[in-house]
Amino acid sequence: MNRRARTAEESWVSEKHAVECLHCGTFRTVERERTQRLDPGECATCGYLGWALVADLTEPVRKTLRERPHELRFRRLRAV
Repeated sequence: MNRRARTAEESWVSEKHAVECLHCGTFRTVERERTQRLDPGECATCGYLGWALVADLTEPVRKTLRERPHELRFRRLRAV
C-alpha cells in the first residue's frame, strides 16, 4: 500500500476517548470519527451532560468537583 492510500485510509479510522462525568465520576469510553466532534451525551448514571477527558483530570481537580456543595454542582464551571 502506498503512502497516500494509507493516509486516506487512516483518516477514516475512529478514535476512542476515555471520559469522566464531572458530576458523579462515571467513566466510559466514547468512540468518534476523526472528523466528528466528541459528544458523549448524557451520563447514564446521573443524567449530567458535563464530561472531561480522563487524561485532563488530576486527582486535586476530581476532589474539588466531588466536594462542591450539591446546590453549586449544576452551575457552570469556568475553565481556568
